[in-house]
Amino acid sequence: MSHKRLARAAYVDADGRDETAQSVLGNIRAMERAIEIGASASPIKVSDILELHTALFRGTRDAHLAGWVRDRQNWIGGSSFNPRGAEFIPPPPEFVADLIEDLAAFLNREDLPPVQQAGIAHAQFETIHPFSDGNGRVGRCLIHVVLRRRGLAPRYVPPVSLVLATHADDYIKALTAHRDARPVEWCLFFANTTSVASAEARRFAAKIAELQEEWRGQAGIKRRDAAAARLIDELPRQPVLNVKTAHKVLGGSEERARLAMNRLETTGVVEKVTLGSRNRAWEAVGLYEALNGFERGLATPAGETEPTRPTPAAAGDT
Repeated sequence: MSHKRLARAAYVDADGRDETAQSVLGNIRAMERAIEIGASASPIKVSDILELHTALFRGTRDAHLAGWVRDRQNWIGGSSFNPRGAEFIPPPPEFVADLIEDLAAFLNREDLPPVQQAGIAHAQFETIHPFSDGNGRVGRCLIHVVLRRRGLAPRYVPPVSLVLATHADDYIKALTAHRDARPVEWCLFFANTTSVASAEARRFAAKIAELQEEWRGQAGIKRRDAAAARLIDELPRQPVLNVKTAHKVLGGSEERARLAMNRLETTGVVEKVTLGSRNRAWEAVGLYEALNGFERGLATPAGETEPTRPTPAAAGDT
């Protein structure tokens, strides 16, 4: 889906009418919780992994699944009635609790390279497949628990998941190699994926910084501590603002926030929109297009001209 649709759902869709958007927002909540867990000095516990699953499904139609380890056999591929012909059959449910305990202990180790640890943790989690749904998303969150915990990504989240999705066939092949006791193949694939994701994240961070500098020029901002400048700093994190949310960022009076938003609107940094009944807000101009373009770029393998998987529309307006 487009980032515009996602941002608007985060801003106004409190009743969850846009189920697809709410599912993606659940993924974002889980990732945010993963970063918090990774930044904490406390040992990682099984309850932390369950929290990721709870955050993933909270507020969605599958909320009843949140935080529960499976009590029955599951499998990937084949028939939905039995595991005959399945591509992969995880361990029986009676082994899951001990395996998750072992994985939590592994996440606390510091005696192997961080990227290798993140890759093995993800592969092991996907092999255990402890939940009835959401295993892939929680498993990808664990990557960022390790990268943040080991100090490798202290300021940003490299889009490892998006690169894995672009090379889905190679991902499954490498994951299968790990399960077949050929871990080197998996670790090399994962290391390369992480390297690509990190390089692309650095490039995108520079692009966002350039966009913010353009906004400051448009608004005629000369002081970085000016109210409008502080809102520009906030826009990549919160692309939809109203006076109340701007006031939370700025403090002071609501009139100050209103004047700052009006300045950004009159200079073309934001544009006014109506979201929901009488819900007036402003959206950043140019940000959605940058985000959608970033995602399309990640979905286009080197040497190709078109994405190999679904991506947001080029115009960024759907």
